[in-house]
Amino acid sequence: MSNTPTSVDQAAGGATLALVSLLFGIGCFVPGIGVIAAPIAVITGIVALRRSKRYPAGQANRGLAIAGIILGCVSLALYLLVVLIFLLPSFGIHDIRILS
Repeated sequence: MSNTPTSVDQAAGGATLALVSLLFGIGCFVPGIGVIAAPIAVITGIVALRRSKRYPAGQANRGLAIAGIILGCVSLALYLLVVLIFLLPSFGIHDIRILS
């Protein structure tokens, strides 16, 4: 398998994917589409990071990919926290003391 890029995005080291990751990472905080946008931001960010390591031209796009991954992970953690807060009473856990 050769190491030559086969598309413009690969030659740029995943620039498009890094930008998509950042945009979906920002979109994670829009109510209604955040649950769908968060995994897309994380997955496209990881793929963009891998491409930027493989193709040196993409080193400038690493920041966009990392920002998309961070925003997506933070959003997923917040959604998980909200779901747990609403589901705990259904399991009989009504009194939650975080700092007691």
